[in-house]
Amino acid sequence: MATRLTGAAHLLARARDHWNRPGMTSLSGAPVRTLPGTHQSTVNPYWDLASTVPVHERSLPVEGSGVLVEVLPPPHGPFGWWVPQKQIAWAVPSPGDLAWLAERLGGRPVLDLGAGLGYWSWQLHQLGVDTLAYDLGTGSRAWLDDVEPYATVHSGPAEVAADHPDRALLLCWPPANGMADTALRHYRGDTVIYIGELNPDVCAGHAFFTALERWDLLGHSPFHVNLYGFRGVLRAYRRREGNRPPRRTEGACQNSATSGTCDRW
Repeated sequence: MATRLTGAAHLLARARDHWNRPGMTSLSGAPVRTLPGTHQSTVNPYWDLASTVPVHERSLPVEGSGVLVEVLPPPHGPFGWWVPQKQIAWAVPSPGDLAWLAERLGGRPVLDLGAGLGYWSWQLHQLGVDTLAYDLGTGSRAWLDDVEPYATVHSGPAEVAADHPDRALLLCWPPANGMADTALRHYRGDTVIYIGELNPDVCAGHAFFTALERWDLLGHSPFHVNLYGFRGVLRAYRRREGNRPPRRTEGACQNSATSGTCDRW
């Protein structure tokens, strides 16, 4: 685990060195105000980083998008928002997010699809949640820096959602390329956790959000934090009665586990 945390610890040290200098101000020119101290139930270097940089004083007009923190490139900050996204995760899991999510799961295991480096799976695992992480493989991970994953991340297509109806489906900042819609169409379970923007041109795509209208919104985390410039939310959905997918054809995706592809892709 020490090796996995090296990159995150380096970013945290750079942020602390930058923002602890005398006379530093936030983007608005006001004195630096950081997030209040919060009890943590997990080892969470991303939250440590978010708690080190300034809180942005302007709120966002998106319900559930929460507080903004100023992770920005020089001269304002030590590095841009894309650096922790490439080395940790697209979304910051606050301690409040994790507690809210664990309560909504109620002991249910999780399928983390499009997991990237598996940071959210690692956080949930520390809370005792049974997590299974998948990513599409090398091509989809080209954005990520060459760092060791925080959890075991298996390679597989979006259709693997069909194999895990007993698990809640977790989608964290899925790309707007059809992956999220494919996963939702093949998923036979009843709980979806969505983390990301509600703009279909940024996350998940139009078909996904159209399909999600047939699900009931259970609520959103009021504790979510975004990197500056983003409007992500953490939401939970429950399948509506009568919105059941057709019975899966056995063996339709038998090649997915070995080749990482599916005949129905």
